[in-house]
Amino acid sequence: MALTIDDVWRDYNTRGVPASGDYKPSKSEIRRLLKQMFGGTAAVGDFQGAWAIGTSYITADYVENGGSLWLAKRGNIGVTPIEGDDWTLLLPGVTVADATVTDAKVAAGVAAAKINYLLPATGAQTRTVQSRLTDMVSVFDFMTPSEVASVKARDGLVDVTAAINAAVASGHSVTMLEGLARCDGMIIIGPNQSLTLGPAARLKRFALKADGATAGSQFPVVHVKGNWARFSGGSVESLCNSPSGVVCCGHLDSTTSNYNSLFWRFENCDVYCKDFGGAAASPYPNFAQGIGVYVPSSQPNLGNSTVNYFGLISNITVYNGTTNLYLTDLANSHTIQNFRSEFFYHHAIVLSGAYGNSIYGTFLNGSYKDDAEAIYLTTKSYPAAPYASSLQSNYNNIFGLTSELYTDGCVTLKVDADCQNNFVQIGHNSGGAVYWTDLDGANTILEPHKNQMAGQMTLRGHLYPGATANFNLGSGTSEWNRIYLVNAPIVSSDRALKQDVDALNERELLVARAIPGLVRRYRLTREVDVGAAGFHIGLIAQDVALEFSKHGLNAAHYDLISVDPETGRMALRYEELAMMAIAGLAA
Repeated sequence: MALTIDDVWRDYNTRGVPASGDYKPSKSEIRRLLKQMFGGTAAVGDFQGAWAIGTSYITADYVENGGSLWLAKRGNIGVTPIEGDDWTLLLPGVTVADATVTDAKVAAGVAAAKINYLLPATGAQTRTVQSRLTDMVSVFDFMTPSEVASVKARDGLVDVTAAINAAVASGHSVTMLEGLARCDGMIIIGPNQSLTLGPAARLKRFALKADGATAGSQFPVVHVKGNWARFSGGSVESLCNSPSGVVCCGHLDSTTSNYNSLFWRFENCDVYCKDFGGAAASPYPNFAQGIGVYVPSSQPNLGNSTVNYFGLISNITVYNGTTNLYLTDLANSHTIQNFRSEFFYHHAIVLSGAYGNSIYGTFLNGSYKDDAEAIYLTTKSYPAAPYASSLQSNYNNIFGLTSELYTDGCVTLKVDADCQNNFVQIGHNSGGAVYWTDLDGANTILEPHKNQMAGQMTLRGHLYPGATANFNLGSGTSEWNRIYLVNAPIVSSDRALKQDVDALNERELLVARAIPGLVRRYRLTREVDVGAAGFHIGLIAQDVALEFSKHGLNAAHYDLISVDPETGRMALRYEELAMMAIAGLAA
């Protein structure tokens, strides 16, 4: 509290009470009053340690007593500190760690290193306020007042790249809980470093730098670099082209990142790419102009000591990119979960020479171009050592893919022919999207909502139906081409499974004797169409049905001839016809 002239130059120790004795101001009171009058900061006096009985305190002294700090309101007082005319409570619920504090001015904050903190919970231990405050460091701790004001006002006028990088490099877990930070340069989150943004916090790259120069598009806004680096929360936006991504994870490129980058994490963030004009863009940008999240690796060019493996991308939404997520150059064994792509020009996700990645719970919403390819697995070539060859995108797994692209002619999934052993499960595919894949490389595609599976599957075990005699393998319109078996099929033929058992009648035997004469040589139309037609030997279903009718029998009463209800195409049970022909020969 401030001193007044009446406090210092009063007549008696207690105002208006002559019996209290003459009041004699101390030098410290006079100094404080003069400082106060001529621009000093003497509203609060010196810390006097723990309150002691028998000690006389003067105005503006403060002491510790009973776990709190108390401020003397007048001079020559020795009573126990309680709220009243003599004392006022200054800071409740704290104790001073030692009695060595001097010249600490409460108006500017009592020294945090000298004040203890105790969490009100069982088992909590006392430590200083300074220790408690350093549990989480803010980027604002490294900014000037004008920089802090700019970020909190969200005016984007001041570049704070250096301040944020200094905060992250301090080695603490760093936060930016609010505001818009202008980033003309690149935020680098190195090994074992962490930056967390609040839900409303944003890092933004403008088209021009704060000094008016053209902003750089050759580097990302944020680079999550090195082992165990972590970036989470808020949003990141770029108004520039972003060929290296708005956010880049692991290595920075495929040629210069000569370090390992393992177990990094990028989570809970919205990424905004440059707006190229949407569906009306003219001309359309190329696929690498606006990459949202970029995951490259220098391993193909620099060798196996520089790998980018085992990263995590979780709960990320990317808006308006030419390619919203791009993994390339042996970017291996990463996990992408709950990834959302909100509109794109060329690709939502590209895996180019990427190996063994797992993508779970992906939602692709909208494309700007009619011929866009939502997910594209492709090969990347490397002309130089150590990988002087092509690298395929192999052994990648994509589960729970939902695609709503809205524009005709779009491809939901494209897998190049030389990419192998990829597994894709499409949960939902709508909005005029087209599905295409080249299945030569043992790739497996499941579309449960359409009861469809495409590709090759290898089983290392038994395959059983859910119930006996309830399910078919194929149909009259969805037929298998060839079935390769080591042993002939075993067909249930137990007497207990049959009824109305009888020998063939005379008319049935007449049909049986005619069957061998119905055997023909022919070629299949579908094989002729693809130029691979050899001759087949067999029967024509219509000829067999006609033979039944010649002898007064209805072929529909016999299950050795079937007719597809949708197309009217006929099929035969060859094994039953063979049994019938044998019976005719034996009669």
